[in-house]
Amino acid sequence: MQPQTKAHLLLELLVEGGWTAQQLTATSNSDGELLQACLGEVIGLREAGDAELSLQLIDQALALGLTSPWFQDNRARALLALGQRQEALGLWVQLSREPDHLVAASAVAMLMENADSAAEQGPPLGEASLVTFGSLTTEAPPEAPADELRTDQQLQALKEVIRLREEGQLEASLELIDAALAAGETDPWWLDNKARVLVELNNYVEALLLWEQLSAAAHGDAWLGQVAQEMAALQGQTLLAPLLSLCEQNGWQPQYLGTDDQPLLRQLLQELSASRELGEAELSLALVSKARDLGFESPWINDNEARALVNLQREAEAVALWRNLQLSNDATLATMAAEMLVKYGPKVERRERLQQAEQLLEQGDAAAAEALLLTALLQDPDHHGYRQLLQRALAAQLGVDYGGQLGPEIRERELRLEGHARLLALVERRLGLIGVSD
Repeated sequence: MQPQTKAHLLLELLVEGGWTAQQLTATSNSDGELLQACLGEVIGLREAGDAELSLQLIDQALALGLTSPWFQDNRARALLALGQRQEALGLWVQLSREPDHLVAASAVAMLMENADSAAEQGPPLGEASLVTFGSLTTEAPPEAPADELRTDQQLQALKEVIRLREEGQLEASLELIDAALAAGETDPWWLDNKARVLVELNNYVEALLLWEQLSAAAHGDAWLGQVAQEMAALQGQTLLAPLLSLCEQNGWQPQYLGTDDQPLLRQLLQELSASRELGEAELSLALVSKARDLGFESPWINDNEARALVNLQREAEAVALWRNLQLSNDATLATMAAEMLVKYGPKVERRERLQQAEQLLEQGDAAAAEALLLTALLQDPDHHGYRQLLQRALAAQLGVDYGGQLGPEIRERELRLEGHARLLALVERRLGLIGVSD
């Protein structure tokens, strides 16, 4: 059954129940997108006080093949709202053994929150024994190996991460996650939880990169791989939409964006290159700007920007970018930037020196202009522009009477000879031979 068909059936149920969908639409393109929207409706219904319709929506979603342990968590919360506490606690006991640490920690937190009232109401939760981790209580089979049980510290940390995020203390939640990772925590679900906090902090690109990383290497955890893949797809679509819109506005048919399952950054880089090489340098630069607005950061984006700038005869801006890239820790990138500087750097440097010399002359500092141009001629002795400007600098210093009454041609020759003499003097000083020539 297509996702759109499933969405239509779910929407029919909501309409019959008198509920206006907030997140669910009939245009869902994947089961992952539909699952997230359906969970949002389930939560919205319960929080609006319609726990019964929330349960009906969960049953319908499961019947349509949408699976997630969060459905069972929300079922338990709806049952609790309807006063069916024992059934709710039984579900959380099962969820506390979920391989998804986030689900398990949430279940444990709910068990703790409702443990006292449950004890007052009578019979124990099933036949299995209760295993206590410090202040946390959860159910586990008697034969469960010790190394399979989460430690008190892990549970407490996960519980705190969830609590902080749910209370809106996002920075604190992120600090706790980073501290756990820095301390050597290798469980990939920490990265999944970090991505969720980053989304709340509007850092969508970094969240996407984490989910793409987890999707590519799920560490043998099939559920993690599925969750990461679905979250990466959802987040990727959010970031992809404004890039595709920009292409459409410019009449450009994307060559790579949204056409395959590669990481979005790789798709972006390929699109930047393709648009530039097909003569759309302005579009390539616009995509760079939009990508940065969305939060994408990569030195390879800077390289593509520099190449587009060259196509638009804006070599000075391109060289400035490559000068920074030449300092990159990425050897391949640094080498490439150095090669581009060899190709475009000298032209830009000449232009910069000529502009500096012109400014100095306009400011009346002919001596400084002369020094700059003589140094430039040491590196590029045949550059006509340097020599012409040097003659102007010398004329400004020597005065209008220099060369006597011999006419402009003689005057120009005298200035040229004076320029040669001063350049030679500079060379001799640089070589330490001034005393020998005397």
